[in-house]
Amino acid sequence: MKKNLIIFLLVLSVFAVSCGKKGEATSTGKIEPLEYWTFFSGGDGEFMTELVNKHNEQNPENPVKPIIIDWGTYYTKLSTAYLGGELPDIGTAHQHMLSSILTFGDLIPIDSIEPNFDWSQYPNITVDNITIDGSPLAVPFDTHGFVMYYNTDLVSGTSLVDADGNWIADTWEQFEIGLGEVKAKYPDVYPLTMNNPDTAFQWVWYSLYNQLGGKKLITEDGLLEVDIEPAKKALDALKSVYDKGYSPKGHMSSLDFMKEGKAAVAFEGVWVAGALRQTLPNVKAITMPAFFGKDVAWGTGHVLIIPQGKNIDEAKQKRAVAFAQWMVENGALWANAGHVPASSVVQNSEEYKSNPNSVFQPLAVNVVAWPKSKYLDIAIAGQLSPLANSLDQYLNGSVATVEEMIEKANEEISYKK
Repeated sequence: MKKNLIIFLLVLSVFAVSCGKKGEATSTGKIEPLEYWTFFSGGDGEFMTELVNKHNEQNPENPVKPIIIDWGTYYTKLSTAYLGGELPDIGTAHQHMLSSILTFGDLIPIDSIEPNFDWSQYPNITVDNITIDGSPLAVPFDTHGFVMYYNTDLVSGTSLVDADGNWIADTWEQFEIGLGEVKAKYPDVYPLTMNNPDTAFQWVWYSLYNQLGGKKLITEDGLLEVDIEPAKKALDALKSVYDKGYSPKGHMSSLDFMKEGKAAVAFEGVWVAGALRQTLPNVKAITMPAFFGKDVAWGTGHVLIIPQGKNIDEAKQKRAVAFAQWMVENGALWANAGHVPASSVVQNSEEYKSNPNSVFQPLAVNVVAWPKSKYLDIAIAGQLSPLANSLDQYLNGSVATVEEMIEKANEEISYKK
């Protein structure tokens, strides 16, 4: 009987430890790691793993355990976690998704955890993009967006570049002329590649639309509304490139076209910079040229969020902010993945300036982000979104006008809502 009682008490003690309050030290005295949800994989994932490992080595008192979730299902799983109450201590998010996240759960304002958080290290546009109803709801980690890559061998001798291989075609008209010259020299090569149909294609259009002065995009009710003239001009510019056979239709991998030498120029994200440079030593990267006069391009940012769960663990919240601050301060390492560090202090460091990816630094202030809207994921941000589908319909002639294109998109949005 006594033996059975001892066994029972031992089992009970083990159960109590295993079911203990999240955030407490384990029975061995080790600190329970912060659970960090992230969607970085591939090249991005390697750099993120390196960054978190470095943090854990330098900060043993604040261990972090990354959990990688496929980005295509990330926000669905986050919404499910809110319902189930098993939220991460800290997570990655896209800056433009903050309003959508608030439709299924709360985010803890950073100032409520760390009142002395240093917002002065960020450009004003970065802070504005993560502020909702007057509260900064995330720690900005990076800026990333669409840029341009070109194969110096394939564009050499054309009007796109000078004798040293520097890009000089700074209007869309000059750009198209140069693409035609590439096509004449290399008939089996596409002068330009940009993923279509795909979410990525709408980023190209939105860049040109904003360069042309376009401002409207989504209403308070989540429907699309655009400034017709710049929307049409941007679309017609892209349609002209397709109609002339300068860019392939119906493909999803500009990166592969470039890596295999099948394309001379690519509109792509900063995140492919590392992969391209490893494969093509003759590739050059620049920010999106101001083809229509205004030096802007689509972009967004990765941010670090602290979800508000049912159980409040203030100690873990402070640890999460400390981890986020460390990540920001060490953003020069993350720049190897192509992203622009969010902190101006890091951007001005010699470590970052010596990185070839620092060529993307102007994105930090020239970025045009999606508008803040709780309907963004339905209308725009999701892969093959109503906006992306409608743009493709205009390019292939399924709709004849921008007005008809927007009408079709809004029908799809209304159905999804």
